[in-house]
Amino acid sequence: MTAIVAGGVGKWYAWRWALRNCAISIPAGSVVGLVGANGAGKTTFLHLAGGLLQPTDRTIAVLGERPGIGPRQLVPHPPTSTWCGSS
Repeated sequence: MTAIVAGGVGKWYAWRWALRNCAISIPAGSVVGLVGANGAGKTTFLHLAGGLLQPTDRTIAVLGERPGIGPRQLVPHPPTSTWCGSS
């Protein structure tokens, strides 16, 4: 299963592209790093993947769906243990 697929996605703000022609496929369970210069579009990409922004150009999918539309994307499986307040 693929966790995130972006096929040439882009985000245009009023005066410039914040992210343009970004193509990536991240398999589920992978650990990845997002590296780039200041202003390269790292935060914009994460906002698109999280559903906080809508792409201006093309699409991005998280677990096969548009980002941020369902709880399946937020918790892909039930937690195996409690981490807060357990005794």
